[in-house]
Amino acid sequence: NTIIICTSNYSSENEIQQSLGPAIFSRFDNFIKFIPLSNEAKINIIKTTYKKEILNFNRKDREYLQNENIEDIMINYVYKFQNAREIQKTLKRLLAYPLISKL
Repeated sequence: NTIIICTSNYSSENEIQQSLGPAIFSRFDNFIKFIPLSNEAKINIIKTTYKKEILNFNRKDREYLQNENIEDIMINYVYKFQNAREIQKTLKRLLAYPLISKL
């Protein structure tokens, strides 16, 4: 009663089978093709992550960061992001920079 999810950078099931061999390939029950995130999905990730991350700062720093319009900046460049991990890393970095420069 376990589900194991494996990810890869292969472009087809045939490529997976050739690389892993038939013995390992036959152990997989299903394959799901990767579909890139839509801009709408990326914007939702930006908004959700921003709301979560901003709460890690004290009131004074939150107010300062909110005036920097980081969430809006991220949304304006949404097309540049490939995945949720990249969005989260960039957002954390952009939240830290204004506070560091303020020191």
